[in-house]
Amino acid sequence: QALPIYATIGDRLGQANTLKALGDLNVREDRLADARQAYEQALPIYATIGDRLGQANTFRSLADLAARENDHVAALNGYARSAALAEEIGSPYTAAIARASAAPSHAALGSHSEAVSALLEPLLFFDRIGDRSAVGVTVNRLRNLRAQIGTAAFDTAWAQVTGGQPLPDWLV
Repeated sequence: QALPIYATIGDRLGQANTLKALGDLNVREDRLADARQAYEQALPIYATIGDRLGQANTFRSLADLAARENDHVAALNGYARSAALAEEIGSPYTAAIARASAAPSHAALGSHSEAVSALLEPLLFFDRIGDRSAVGVTVNRLRNLRAQIGTAAFDTAWAQVTGGQPLPDWLV
């Protein structure tokens, strides 16, 4: 009901935010085609009004949707667009979230080093800014990745990404 009201009063940001929220709701309710449609309707509105953060977040949502549908190449493209746009506008937190979100798609495509790197960079950023919650989430993602791809593959990828640094105690 909000969309026609926002259209009537000319509130383009309200329209875009409502479409993005509807997309999120549709994902939670497993209506993936409806979610994609809502996200794709929100993107050009965000672009028209110059809300680049809204665009970055919507690109990430579309990437999450692609990953859920096992289209990992599309997911990685979406995460890269989200991260690049977030960096352009000076939102390193949003960029870090997009990068971390890409890790499972890298792993699904067999790019284990890229998966580790996709989590390690945001982990270091979150630690540097003191976001303990984001650090905890990212540490759990690293542990899950290690379990998913296997200890040997993870340890090899870790060594490649870190230049041979030993695994930290919290990861073993």
